[in-house]
Amino acid sequence: LKLQFLYFIGTNKRRKQTNMELKWRHFIDASKGLTPFACLAAIHKYDRWDSPTAWLYFGMHGSYGLLWVLKSAVFPDATWERPNHMKGAVLEEAKKKGWNMMDFLGELLGRFTGLTIFASLGIYWANAVIICKNKVEAPAWLIGTATFTYGTGVFLHFASDMQKHVRLQHKRGLITDMLFSRTRNPNYLGELMIYGSFAAITMHPFPPAYLLLNVLTIWLPNMLTKDRSISRHEGWEEYKSRSWLLFPKFY
Repeated sequence: LKLQFLYFIGTNKRRKQTNMELKWRHFIDASKGLTPFACLAAIHKYDRWDSPTAWLYFGMHGSYGLLWVLKSAVFPDATWERPNHMKGAVLEEAKKKGWNMMDFLGELLGRFTGLTIFASLGIYWANAVIICKNKVEAPAWLIGTATFTYGTGVFLHFASDMQKHVRLQHKRGLITDMLFSRTRNPNYLGELMIYGSFAAITMHPFPPAYLLLNVLTIWLPNMLTKDRSISRHEGWEEYKSRSWLLFPKFY
């Protein structure tokens, strides 16, 4: 953590000395790893230590955050291995022309990307605040339904990521069997079920609205980009005909 901190605030000289490179994954892991503490902070702030719903949310969202950090350490997703200091083509061209200020702005904007990821995930912590501040107590049927949805989503999300990680280590190409046989994005389906259960427990319009915003602006573009990428592989047309983008195609 000390090396990462020095990298973030240090000069180019410091980064070379520490030989450390922050990636998007580090910001995601940090945000999700802090989730249990954010939930506990909300419980403490609004004195909801005796609230079953507050503790249920802590158990669900908190455990998901820790599971994500473990997943990232054991079978990381290559998507999030991008360096945080990436620069666009425009800034690279400006650097070639000797515009040192543009080079500086490129570094600044690159770091801002990681912070934006951290902040956008941190907004989900508002769910715990809503539950505690509004003294939400979910009915029994909602608790049961949300827990069922969360558990199923955890399985789909992490099991499919594990399948993809192991398969690609041994063979590149389309993954068309097991959890990917009827949906091309079982990991996103699982994540939708996970975050959907979080939003349902709050019984408030903001969490589902924010989740929908993320689905439309981040998840959907990522899924479509993936489709374009894997469409070059042999067997794509057959696979596409028997699977859907997100939800399973059973017929």
